[in-house]
Amino acid sequence: MKKTKKVAFKLMVFLVAIVLFTTLFAGCNTKIGAYIITLTADTTSIRADGADKAVLKAVVKDREGNVIEDAKVEFYEDEQLDKLIVFPEYRTKTEGRHYIYASYEGCTSELLCIRASTVYVQDVQVEVKNANIGAGRNFDIDATVFNPKGQEQQNQKITYYVDGKQVKSNDNVTLENGVHMLAAMCEGVNSKQLAVLVGADQSYAKDHTLTLKADTTFLIGVTKDTTLRVTLKDADENKIATPEVNYYLAPGTEGATVTGDQFVATKAGTYTVYAICNNMISNTLTITAKEPEFIQGVENTTLPVVVINTSGREIHADGKIDATMAVYNDSTDGNSISDTPEVLTDITIKIRGQSSATFPKKQYGIELKDAAGGDRNFPIMGMSDEEDWILNGSYADKSLMRNYIAYYFGRQSCEWAPNAKFCEVYINDSNDPNNPYNYMGVYLMIEKIKIDKERLDLDKLDPSITGGDEITGGYVVAKDKIKSGEQFIRTQQGDFSFVSPQHENLNREQIEYISDYMNDFVNALFGNDYKDAYKGYAAYLDLESYATVLAINEFCKSIDGMNISLYYYKPRGEKLHAGPVWDFDLSMGNVDYRTGTDPEGWYCVSLDVFPRRMLGDNDFVVMFRNKWKELRSNVFTDENIDAIIDGALEQLTTSGALERSLNRWPGQWNGMFVWPNPSFGDERYKATYEAEVENLRQFLHTRAAWLDKNIDGTINLEPVFYDWINEFTGERMP
Repeated sequence: MKKTKKVAFKLMVFLVAIVLFTTLFAGCNTKIGAYIITLTADTTSIRADGADKAVLKAVVKDREGNVIEDAKVEFYEDEQLDKLIVFPEYRTKTEGRHYIYASYEGCTSELLCIRASTVYVQDVQVEVKNANIGAGRNFDIDATVFNPKGQEQQNQKITYYVDGKQVKSNDNVTLENGVHMLAAMCEGVNSKQLAVLVGADQSYAKDHTLTLKADTTFLIGVTKDTTLRVTLKDADENKIATPEVNYYLAPGTEGATVTGDQFVATKAGTYTVYAICNNMISNTLTITAKEPEFIQGVENTTLPVVVINTSGREIHADGKIDATMAVYNDSTDGNSISDTPEVLTDITIKIRGQSSATFPKKQYGIELKDAAGGDRNFPIMGMSDEEDWILNGSYADKSLMRNYIAYYFGRQSCEWAPNAKFCEVYINDSNDPNNPYNYMGVYLMIEKIKIDKERLDLDKLDPSITGGDEITGGYVVAKDKIKSGEQFIRTQQGDFSFVSPQHENLNREQIEYISDYMNDFVNALFGNDYKDAYKGYAAYLDLESYATVLAINEFCKSIDGMNISLYYYKPRGEKLHAGPVWDFDLSMGNVDYRTGTDPEGWYCVSLDVFPRRMLGDNDFVVMFRNKWKELRSNVFTDENIDAIIDGALEQLTTSGALERSLNRWPGQWNGMFVWPNPSFGDERYKATYEAEVENLRQFLHTRAAWLDKNIDGTINLEPVFYDWINEFTGERMP
């Protein structure tokens, strides 16, 4: 009996051990990287008072895109030794940037940045109805308060000042004749000064506007000077010649002078200037001057350096904010912010992209502006003289060079493709005194696709064109995802967005023309006579341009190729052309679905009905084959592939920029999955940068060899089906 009890006891211990072992190590059997976690918050700007909060939300999906319901996700603050956040909300009493991540079954999300500030008021703007006030007249001073998100705040306690002295009331203010400086303050945040002229010639001011602007309102180091100028307009907005104009600094200013129309700062500071003409005052202009040391930046990098100053305003995707940009590009001795910048200009900036907008390293759309808000052209880093630019972060592309390579191919084979240059970027979008300028790592400065003499050189439309040959060009449209509220061209096989000119810049006749043309092209392509040279799609489309774009996308095995991010342009008096090529972050093996990792197999031809339909026409098949062979003999040679990759690699490594960028964004290289990087077996992504570049190189060599072998055979037009849901958009992908 005792022996039986001992055996039973040993058996029970053995079973318990098995249960414990299974429980303890169950997590180890979970595939690392098997889940994709997307972390978001209802706000990324909070008060550092311990009460304000950011509500956190994490969505967990498996690699097939299925949502894991009721997943027990944990939240951590990364910079405090992975401190557990007990509730799905973040609060802090510490000012600055805080990085949060979500964890589930050993998998982690990308870091989410939450900014905390002790001062919730971001900006105070003071105003009066008219800065030109008649002698003896009373007036009211108003002020508006904004939080860090740019939202207007109501019922704030505001203090008003006139000529530096606090006033008891902002209503029915009476002042002596002359210039007076108005200001307001809320929660310790001061507004910019506003100049008013009491005793102005109101009869003249009533029918005229005087606008002051400058070459730039942000001066760095040796560039602490700028030229002032005014624009005088009559009641009909016609510019008129200005009589004598005098420029002034706000009273009591030290550290700057105005001589004629030249503003010169002798030390760092913020200065207010205004102009008077015909007893009428202009708007005030605030000019900021800083020493180069205000950024703890890189010295003597061989890459261009871009410094963007937002005055602490957070950049967002909902709309553009005002900022200033300096570009340092002295290629002879290296680049330093102690140098004179190649470009120093006001800009507007916003976050761009869809899936990429969820990454911690954002990409940005930039427009160069003068101080009055008008468009301003500059040739940046040796590229085109234009105002529209894109800063591409390539966060999902660990090589940082896939777009660079694809645009290089495009410039060597197409009529036009965007130029792109590597650079290092700093952005001041925080009030954190310990880190006012945020090093953002390596970016690509890219020319935006648009009609311009230095870009896509097409004849330009103007509102007077309503018919004839002139209305036939030029237009740029795109087969792409349509944004909410965007106007587009609807056809039986998909929608096209207006790119250049945009919809609001076209008249009714022009919109009707390009809409009808795109529908006629699509109807011809999918009609019964589509192979007919006169009735079919060839009557509307330049086939060689389409064959070129198809060859580039097929060679790069771009997941979006020929499906979205596909541009078309219509020159005046000519057929529709395909191009320019665009968006190759997810290409050349950098895709974990739709066989995107495999350098073999037909691809882009299977992703969309347009190329499948065209490749059903033997005449186009012959053209596509010939185009591939032509490009393989010059643009796609193994030697040219290596030369482009080696050139990019040298730029990134010799400058020291690569190491700085990898240190800035360790989430790309610490084994965390970055959508949609391919994983290797059951491991997370662990490749080194050198291995990633070598994988990229070998992918292109192997891909080219496979296409050489199969180009004269049967092109498989069967779609690559992959029942997968995009975790960012919720779309089910075929």
